Amino acid sequence: MEERLKEIKDDPAAMQDFMDQVESAPIVDVKLYTLARTNLNKSNMAKLDQIRTNPTALSSYLEKLVDDMAKLEKSSDEYSALYMQEITARRYLANCRVNDLSSSRRSGRVAEISFQVESTKLKHTYDLERITEDVMSLFDWHTNETVRDKYMAPYFPLVQSSGMGKTKLLWELRECINNDEYNQFADFDCRTILCLTQITSNDNLGGSESLFSTSLRVSEEDSGDLARKKITARLDSILDDCKNRKVILLFDETQHLLQNDGFAFRCVRWWLRLQRGERQVVAVFTGTTSRLTNFFAEPKGSTFSRDANANYFDKGTVLNDPFYDLFTVGIFANDFPKNHGQTEYEQAIPYGRPLFALVHQKGELTDDALFNILHRMLLSSPLTSWMENLASCVSILGARIQMGPTSASLASELVSKGTATQC
Repeated sequence: MEERLKEIKDDPAAMQDFMDQVESAPIVDVKLYTLARTNLNKSNMAKLDQIRTNPTALSSYLEKLVDDMAKLEKSSDEYSALYMQEITARRYLANCRVNDLSSSRRSGRVAEISFQVESTKLKHTYDLERITEDVMSLFDWHTNETVRDKYMAPYFPLVQSSGMGKTKLLWELRECINNDEYNQFADFDCRTILCLTQITSNDNLGGSESLFSTSLRVSEEDSGDLARKKITARLDSILDDCKNRKVILLFDETQHLLQNDGFAFRCVRWWLRLQRGERQVVAVFTGTTSRLTNFFAEPKGSTFSRDANANYFDKGTVLNDPFYDLFTVGIFANDFPKNHGQTEYEQAIPYGRPLFALVHQKGELTDDALFNILHRMLLSSPLTSWMENLASCVSILGARIQMGPTSASLASELVSKGTATQC
């Protein structure tokens, strides 16, 4: 009998018939039956391994497993063996899904940057009123020498996670300044500027010509005097297009300025500090990374990011506080009908970030979108395994435990994805 068992060890159907014969014998050979059961489990697992990359075959295998399990007592050994196969098959099927999504080489963005920015009405004006007040206070740097000698430059960063409404807020601020019905801002010009890199395929201003006034394209690799001249020439061109004495520049996607130890960002900041007589320029730099708040004073004349022949206001060393507390979470909760047929997950979406609520409302919060969201939260990409990335592994814990001392770069990555707000 044991010889027969060896002959059929790779044939699950024959092994099952053998087990039935052993079990129906007048005296059951428990040792032989147990050995046959072990071989059958190994054989089934080997078959599963052969089809682990075939989602169609895995789905069929799972369907048969579920049917077979429904006929068995849950306390039986056979049910337990099939249950382990089910777990394995479902894991393989999930991996197939991940690999399929990863191979698409998607950008990781949940929606286009222009998604419903112009068509969605503000739920409240509290954030708009606060940021307007903070922007107007930046002009004190130009008119008050005491302020100018203390603060480095007339700007502040707007730092928040993706999907919280940063781009929407900048657009609303620009519209408020430039289309003022009461002439409160008659002496102001406001421009929204999309920061891009040289490798961006086209300069389409995020899919909406009206969403951004213009763009600033920088190289992630170039630095030096020539690179600075290109950046400042572009900024001069934007400023020349403004007719009024007071100018507000709102930079979006500013993470593109932070390569090479923030060289492009430093160039823009030195440009803001130029002495221009009556012309006053202030700025807001928007992004998801808290690195925007970490660039301190540089030694005079020691870097290519400043023009050695230009006149700057360069006494100030203190940075303005960042603007980071947006009151937008859950603002669309009351817009969704209460449907008792919804899952708890579907009911919870409107109470989160506004972008996710709007994408869900349009029926576009698909598995593909969720896949990209999770990879962004894991500080990973669709083409890499988070398990091989230490920062990704830490980000999982960061959402659940309060972290102690850690590096500034890691904390910045975690905060930018909204996964470790207690860092």
